[in-house]
This record gives sequence, C-alpha cells and structure tokens, in this order.
Amino acid sequence: MVSHHGLLHHIIRGELSFYALQDILDSPERDLLDAFFVFSFIMISAIREDLILEDLAGRLFRIRDMCHKTLDHETDFATQFNEIFIQRGNLFYVLENYKLNGLPEGATPADYLESQRWEAVEESKCIRSGKMVFAMERLFRLRGIRYVEFLDLLKLMLKVPLKFIHKKRKFASIGYATYEKEVYEAFRIYNTLQNLEEETRHFILNQLVEDKVRIFGFEKISGYLSYENQLKLLLAGLLGTKHFDSNGAPVCLNFLVMGEKIKKRYEAVNHYLNTLSLKKLWKNKNHLNNLFKAKTGVVLRKESFPNVLSIDFHERIDVSRKIAYMNKINEVEQLKNYFHYSLQSLRKHPFQTDDYELEIEKVFEKRLMEITDMILNQTKKQMDLIKDFSELHNLVEDLLERSYDIGFSDDQKNRLKDLYELRKDNLKRDKLSEIDGILGTIQDSQELKDHWESIKWYLQNNRRFFGKEFENLIATKFDGVKSRIEGS
Repeated sequence: MVSHHGLLHHIIRGELSFYALQDILDSPERDLLDAFFVFSFIMISAIREDLILEDLAGRLFRIRDMCHKTLDHETDFATQFNEIFIQRGNLFYVLENYKLNGLPEGATPADYLESQRWEAVEESKCIRSGKMVFAMERLFRLRGIRYVEFLDLLKLMLKVPLKFIHKKRKFASIGYATYEKEVYEAFRIYNTLQNLEEETRHFILNQLVEDKVRIFGFEKISGYLSYENQLKLLLAGLLGTKHFDSNGAPVCLNFLVMGEKIKKRYEAVNHYLNTLSLKKLWKNKNHLNNLFKAKTGVVLRKESFPNVLSIDFHERIDVSRKIAYMNKINEVEQLKNYFHYSLQSLRKHPFQTDDYELEIEKVFEKRLMEITDMILNQTKKQMDLIKDFSELHNLVEDLLERSYDIGFSDDQKNRLKDLYELRKDNLKRDKLSEIDGILGTIQDSQELKDHWESIKWYLQNNRRFFGKEFENLIATKFDGVKSRIEGS
C-alpha cells in the first residue's frame, strides 16, 4: 500500500495507464486489494474534499470489480481490456460509417447507435481501433477532463442535443455547465488529433495505451498552450522516451519543472512551439536530438533517476548570468548603470518579464547594500587615521551630501553619523589626554599662560565641532593648574 498509495489517483488523472493496475495484482489477497481501495479513497479525499464525487466513486468500484475478477480467475486483465477495446472500436466504426453515409432515412441517432447497422468489423481491427479511442480518453484525463468519453463526442457529432446526452449519462454530482465545458474541450482535442498525420497520431496514442509512459505535470502546462502546441510538446516527450533502454519498465515524463514557470512563460513557450515543425520533429531525428542538446527553448533532459525524462523551457534571456555579473560589481555607479541597462533590455523583450525584473531588482538592492557597507567600512578606516576635526567633518559632510547618489539607506546614514560622533569623542579624549600630560609638566604661570594662548585658538577654531562645553572643561583644567602654581 505504501508503494502504490497514489496509483488510483494517477490513473484517474491519466498520468498512468489503466494497465498499471497490474502492479497491485501481484499479491493474490482479496483483503489486501480491498484495503488498498479503502486507503486510496481516504488518500484522494485527503488531497481535496471534492475529488471523490459519487460518479468517480462508481468508476473506482468498477475498477475494483475488474481486479476481483482477475484475482478470482474468472477472467484476466487482457480479456477484460479487449472487451473495452471492442466496445470503443465499434463506436469508432459507427462514426466512420456515419461520415460516409450519414444517418439512414428516418432513423434517429439513438436508433442508429442501437441498431448496429454498420458493417461488421474483424475483432482484431476493432481491438486495434478501440485502443486508439481508449488512449484518446486517457489524453482527455491528462488534460483534466475527467467525465467525458468518446461515446459523448460521438453523440455530439450525430447531432444529439448536449443536454440530452448529459441527462442520459445520469450523473449524480456533475452539473451541466461542468459537463458542457469538458465536452467541448475534449472535442477540440479530438479535432486537433484528427488534423495530425495518421502515422504521428497513431504513435502518440499507441504510447498512451499500455503502461509504457507515465506523465506528470502535463495538465497544468497544457492549460496555457494552444491545442496543436500541446500535442507538439507531448510528441517531443514521447519521442524522447525512445532514447531510454528501460528494459520494459515505464519511462516517466516530467513536466513539473516547466509547470512552475509556465504562468509567466506561456507566451514565450507558445511562440517557440509555433516555430517548431511537427512534421520535422516526427520525421527528422536530428530535430529531436537537438532538443537534448539545446540551451534555450524546449529542452529534454535525462535525469539521474532511472527512466525519468524532464521536459523544460529555457528563455534566451539568461537572467542567472546577469545576476552573477551584478554580484561581481564593486562600484555603485557601475552597478546602477548595469541594473538600468538590464531592465531596459528586459522591457524590450516581446514577452512577459515582470518576474525577471523583480528578481534582478532584488539582487540589485542586495548588492547595493553590500557595496555601500563596504564604503562605510572603508570610511571608518579613513576616519581612524584622521586627527583633525575639520578634515573629519568635511569627509562626513561630503558623504552625506552624496548619500542619495551613493545609495545609502537611512540606517546606513545613521550609522555614518554614529561613526562620526564616535570618532569625534575619541579625538576629544585624545586631546584631553594630551592637554593633561602637558599641564602636568607646567610649573610656571607664564608658561601656563603661553600654553593657554595656543590652546585657546585651537578651541575657538573647532568650537562648532565639539561645542562650548568642551572648552569649559579644558578651561577648568587650566584654572586648576593656575591655582596649584599660585598656591605653591
């Protein structure tokens, strides 16, 4: 149950073929099989409450019955599938006969379907055609169309009113609006398939019948692509599986990586696929081989996991290279110029680049912060070497005036001011220590007076940097020395 916990869910979505059910029949235990189905119901319901509707539950019970018949040796899987194929194949030949001859005079579509007036077809041919129809229904599931079968399309083509078709299906939980949307979506896919060359169409469908290929992530990306481009991309992946020597094991097609970016890149993906010739892709092996080597456009990549082929899309815009270059820039002006150049080049791109622009902007802001931090660190080292208040003040004032152009943030400007105040305090302490040292050696009033005259001018010239309070502190020290001298 652990190994196959998602099996039924993937089959319902068309990601796996119904033939994958054979995996759960390796154990002959009926109880284990029933436990698996109960577990699957719980698991699918846990994903989303509305996934297990009554109509879907009925389908799952029919699958369980098929498995029970196989375990009880009443029949085997191949026989049961052949019965399904014969039924689907008969419907195919109904349609072929209708296209050639139309409805018999006075017959209704319902009468025509029930009368089986079309020419009897060999069972082998019927099975072969039925497999194609069965595979097409899997393609519908891959596209997210859960409840439409080929019989619905056949009735639609026989001009049976759609509301009547819906009523005859006797859905318990699928409303007409949902059904109508799915039918017309399926009909467009059917028509697109019919427009392909027969050889190409049969290849695609033959790959989808048995458990040869498991496909993940196709539903999401196909919703953003034109119908022809959906099939081109699927064909590229299916052809790519032929590059694997899987020894009979199914090959997994992984569209999940492309699915993460398709919402932003769908215009570019459609544009690229519009230029990709379906005929050349089918007939020219080099065309497919180029997708394995490509750096841009649709890219096929064999993963390190066994039998996994990823289908991705790379734009010609190499944002990672731009980001790597920006992270090496150490000058603000150069960084700003490159950032604005990059934005302009992205905005000239014919497709959406908002996410690229945002990514580059984030890198720009981060790198600008790093460079300005480097400037502040260099400024601090420069401040530590300065002994003159005026020189220190001019250095800081110049940086603050240019702070907008440099790109300082408010926090960085405050940090610069803090560094300035800290260095001023250090210079004042150094000056006080110097004055204390000299005053300690003075023993004469005239020498003290001469020293005061020299200090006085220094204090007046730097008053705007440290204020009157610092002057008063030094004057008090001089008064103390004067009292000491006079007292002695």
